[in-house]
Parts: sequence; C-alpha cells; structure tokens
Amino acid sequence: MKSKTLLIVLLALTLTACSCKPEYIQVPVEVKVPIKCKVELPDGEINESLNTSEKYVELLKYIANLHRNIERCQ
Repeated sequence: MKSKTLLIVLLALTLTACSCKPEYIQVPVEVKVPIKCKVELPDGEINESLNTSEKYVELLKYIANLHRNIERCQ
C-alpha cells in the first residue's frame, strides 16, 4: 500500500515537472571571427640607373605603400 502511494506521488511530481517548459531568451550576440588577410606587395622596381638618393626615395615610397597595404588588413 505504501509503495503504491509513493509511486503515485512520484508520478505526480514527475508529470508536474515535465509539464513546465523552459523559456529561452533570445539575445543577439555579435561574434567576431578572425580571418587571415594576405598583404599584397606593392608594384614597383628600383631602377638601377638612378643615383643613390633617388633610390632611397623610391625605397621609401615602396615602404609607405607597403604600410598602407598592411593597414588595410587590420
């Protein structure tokens, strides 16, 4: 007799626990996915016919263009 009442009480508790459904709160979440960025080398060649100071100017322009390309990836 005790086992039947215990079984009925357990079934009643189980059914009441199963009847309530969880409520999910939907919140938009921003996820940032890192991507690989390939840095493109700037076009340009240093002309051998230039004098030393002009070669340095061309090299500095090349480096400046390379920095711009790197900044695009960040």
